[in-house]
Amino acid sequence: MQGFELDYWAGSDKEAMEWLSNYFDKHHISNVSVYSCSKSASLSYYMPQVVDVNTNIQKADYIVCYDKKDLSFVQEHIKKSILHEIKRGDVVYSTIFKVD
Repeated sequence: MQGFELDYWAGSDKEAMEWLSNYFDKHHISNVSVYSCSKSASLSYYMPQVVDVNTNIQKADYIVCYDKKDLSFVQEHIKKSILHEIKRGDVVYSTIFKVD
């Protein structure tokens, strides 16, 4: 599994965005910017209360990531905390970060 994306078709996007949306509702969070490593255009559908599902990772308040290249960048260059992981068994498909 080292050379392949586990979630090439972004199947975990919906679950990740729904989890983050519920997190925002529970903590009364709004007007935030979310960066997604996904290539899916449907992310804003799952997160209507988010002001910006943006394309600039440097300006994000939260990051949802599964793509190995972007995930590597996030892990190396951005100060963040893991909020939640979307898993199947022990395998992480998508990670939700809060930018510190």
